Amino acid sequence: MQGKLAEFEKRGAELVALSVDSVEDGKALAEREKLSLTLLSDPTRKVIQAFGIDDPGNEISWPAVYVLAPDGSVAWRAFLQSYKERPPVEDILAAVDSAKSAK
Repeated sequence: MQGKLAEFEKRGAELVALSVDSVEDGKALAEREKLSLTLLSDPTRKVIQAFGIDDPGNEISWPAVYVLAPDGSVAWRAFLQSYKERPPVEDILAAVDSAKSAK
């Protein structure tokens, strides 16, 4: 998604990633992968639990993509089996467009 960041920005959308990793690990990842999107750290998994994507057996989150509407509600989501999977960016952008037009 980093490669399509400009498409999200054109739509007024912000990409944010959330993980159980520490802030330091997130910074190292961002530098190594040359990421400019916002990386948030949730080592206690409270936010992850609130989104219903906690994997307590492994103390990580299940991979997921959420699109939030301007009012903060969940407009679209995709749950995935592996961190290596992602829905097509076109699907996410369509969800962003739909969420914006539903104001």
